[in-house]
Amino acid sequence: HGHKKYKKGYDFTMIDSDVNRKKKGMLRYNSDMFARVLLFQKTGLNTDTLTYDIPQEMENIEVGALVEAPLRNNTIKGIFQEKTDVGITKGKIKPITRIVHPCILNDWQMDTLNWLSQEYLAPQWKIARQMIPEQIAEEKIKLEGEKMADTKQKKEKSTTIYLLAQDRETILLSLKAQLQKHVTGQTIIITPAISIEPFWIKEIEKEFNTINLSKATTPKRKAIAWKEIFEGKYSVIIGSRSALYAPARNLKNIIIINEHDIGHKE
Repeated sequence: HGHKKYKKGYDFTMIDSDVNRKKKGMLRYNSDMFARVLLFQKTGLNTDTLTYDIPQEMENIEVGALVEAPLRNNTIKGIFQEKTDVGITKGKIKPITRIVHPCILNDWQMDTLNWLSQEYLAPQWKIARQMIPEQIAEEKIKLEGEKMADTKQKKEKSTTIYLLAQDRETILLSLKAQLQKHVTGQTIIITPAISIEPFWIKEIEKEFNTINLSKATTPKRKAIAWKEIFEGKYSVIIGSRSALYAPARNLKNIIIINEHDIGHKE
């Protein structure tokens, strides 16, 4: 029952008995059926996630699921990040309300979210809102079906290929050769000058099922494009660097045109 003082203004009491826990209103949780949920808004100064109870009927929930959870007197959408054992905590942990979609972000997208947050010191919730359009998260546009692809069956890594400026014919031949290698998967092509449509886009559109994200100029159109990519309607996704947020469920290839171009970094 030691009593220790740390920094000025902070006073921590060591709690090591059931009697003391009851007096302090502390509850011990020994289960691993708790969830770290990344909500689509700021939740505190020192954390990007909140802890929720996982109801028994949701015990098979997977990382990347879109869920709805209570926050104060409302409910809010978020991404299930991991299961956790919270140990000892004060007060009752609220349960997840429901699973909206069992897998809105797959493994490589969750890895990308975490990397961006660490690399650029950006809050995870802000990145998540960039990755998932609001109209999708709020169910104004509904996704069809369950998981569109089992991302855990195969652990194949996607390949990143850099194509430097060359003559028109060489670039087009190189693109077609790479796309034909991965006809059963999806490819993201990133170009720095998407506002000025490169000559090769029309040629690629003739031979492959292609979506050009530069044409999705309104929030609704962007959400519809996101939905169609998620549902696997396109094998080739073309856009600027934000195309990396595209929900390619079966990503096999990433092609970066003129990686040295300042347009990738502006």
